[in-house]
Amino acid sequence: MKKQVKKLVVFLGVAGAFVLMSFNEPRWFDDAVDIVTYCGPNGRFVEIDYQPNKHAYYGYCECRNGWFGDRCEFMPE
Repeated sequence: MKKQVKKLVVFLGVAGAFVLMSFNEPRWFDDAVDIVTYCGPNGRFVEIDYQPNKHAYYGYCECRNGWFGDRCEFMPE
């Protein structure tokens, strides 16, 4: 019985770690797309630059604190 409880606690700990990590901004796809995001000092202005065509889109970004840095979401004008 003690062994089953120990396995259950370890399993719940690992599952809890995955749940907490899921709240972080998913950054694994950032390297696959050539997009550079710039947030201004006030956290409102953003420019997204597509490297192959050299297009720039302007809008606003809302930055919130994330687990491993700021989490910014782009909102076009």
